[in-house]
Amino acid sequence: MFARSASSLVLLAVVAACSSESDLAPQQEEPSIILSNPQAATWLSSGQIEAAGSYQALDAIMVNGVQAQVPGEGEFQAAVTIPRGITVMEAIGTDETGAEHYVRQSVIAGTFGDPDQWVDRAIHMRMNQAGLDAAMDYAAEYVDQQTVNDAAVSMNPVYEYSYDIWGWDAITMYVDIDEIAFATPEIVATPRSGGYLTLEVAIPDMFIDMQAWCDVVGWDFDVDVSMSVDRAVITVVTNIAAADGQLVLDVAAASAELEGFSYDLSALPSWVEDNLFQDSIRQTVEDLLVEQVEEQVPPLMEELLASLTEPYDLDVLGQTLTLSLSFDTADTDSEGIFMVADLRVTMPDSPGGSWEGYLVSQQGDPELNHDAPLVIALSDNLLNLAMFQAWRGGMLNMELSTEDGSLEPWMLTMVSAEEGSLAMDPQLPPVLVDDAGALELQVGELLIDLETPGGELGESLEMAVATFVDVELSVQDNSLSMDLGEPTLSMMVRDTDWGASNETTTALVEQMLPIDTLLGIIGGMSYDIPSLEGVGITSATASRDESGTYTLLDVELSFQ
Repeated sequence: MFARSASSLVLLAVVAACSSESDLAPQQEEPSIILSNPQAATWLSSGQIEAAGSYQALDAIMVNGVQAQVPGEGEFQAAVTIPRGITVMEAIGTDETGAEHYVRQSVIAGTFGDPDQWVDRAIHMRMNQAGLDAAMDYAAEYVDQQTVNDAAVSMNPVYEYSYDIWGWDAITMYVDIDEIAFATPEIVATPRSGGYLTLEVAIPDMFIDMQAWCDVVGWDFDVDVSMSVDRAVITVVTNIAAADGQLVLDVAAASAELEGFSYDLSALPSWVEDNLFQDSIRQTVEDLLVEQVEEQVPPLMEELLASLTEPYDLDVLGQTLTLSLSFDTADTDSEGIFMVADLRVTMPDSPGGSWEGYLVSQQGDPELNHDAPLVIALSDNLLNLAMFQAWRGGMLNMELSTEDGSLEPWMLTMVSAEEGSLAMDPQLPPVLVDDAGALELQVGELLIDLETPGGELGESLEMAVATFVDVELSVQDNSLSMDLGEPTLSMMVRDTDWGASNETTTALVEQMLPIDTLLGIIGGMSYDIPSLEGVGITSATASRDESGTYTLLDVELSFQ
């Protein structure tokens, strides 16, 4: 009994000793690094920030290329400058074997605007003489001959004559216009400083068919008479201005001149005084033409310009954004008309969420070409607002699957899988930023969840991606296209069952998964541009304004 008890005590002592030795043995720390400030998908002001985080079993901590300070055991901090736009924050350290361990997460920095308000001076437009000439050719086709005829008939009689003897109407006569015919008018618009636009409407080959009714001492008769004009020139001086968000043309002065005026009165009695008839009918026709040009041409131009302010629905990835325009400025110089408009981009619903707003640039006024028919300057603020609204509305969230055919199976063969699904969820809005005179699209903290059931490497992969890619805007056949260049990618695997460290898996994914192809699904989009009452944009040459805040489009127009 005693012997067994003694043996038990020895065994317990050995176990206790072993346990004590194990407790005293140093624990091997796993290398790791955490960036706690700023966190992923943070909205910041651009400029210098104090980045901070923690680490273990690492040396030589760097944050975005800046040597970090180590104020306490396992802590680091570094003063880092954050530029406007998307920035990938990378904290990196080296373990005792020389291997690097890092963390990458994207933030957005800058000044942000309220997406539910108007964007001030979002669009600048200039229509130069070549554009005015094309617009006037279009407008001339719509000078309505029938309207002129109806107006002339409503003025009948256009001439009246009476002669009395001793208070008795011995002779009376009046003349009605039956029809006015003319060839297609020519309209020339001449701008001059101060908001004035002179419209010279030349109407060729005008023929006026009339009927004269006479009563001579109780004897009634009627005869045909006619007048012709080689060329009627009506000059209308208009003033163009912006009022209550609309473009308005007011007539300041108007006059008419009939060139090559002739008439045939051979069927009339000889007592009809030619000069009275000529002066009266001529003045009546001149007044009629001035009135009709005033009533038709400026309103036609106003209608053409007013169509710019009509709300326009823009389809983005199957959902609708509505663009509304409000004119702030309209003026002229000796070479054309220039206009500035505020713009608003709205959605049917305004989802909630955590955001500061769309990225705003401090902008001046762009320098516009004075030679192209039409020049349009699109503010980066407008483009960033449109992308923000698309992002806020979830239009950039995507779910792709081999099961429904939206994900091509070959995209998964590189990761040794035959089927699967992929979900993309951008935590930050895409932004456009000027990069040395070029436009760069920046996408940050795009979370990608890849599921590959039965995959040889694993079945689940979660990572964050950032991409930076040059963008060219172009217009062809009334469509605005966003053409993407070769992207620069930054990614970080956050969670996986592939059986390797996140850094190792990130390196594998960078080589194997065609992320740039997947991002191409979002990029390379085109948007229809509304026709303006028959005005089409056939093509445009895009360039950047020297201010670095506008994209300039030199536009070729077509009129249908």
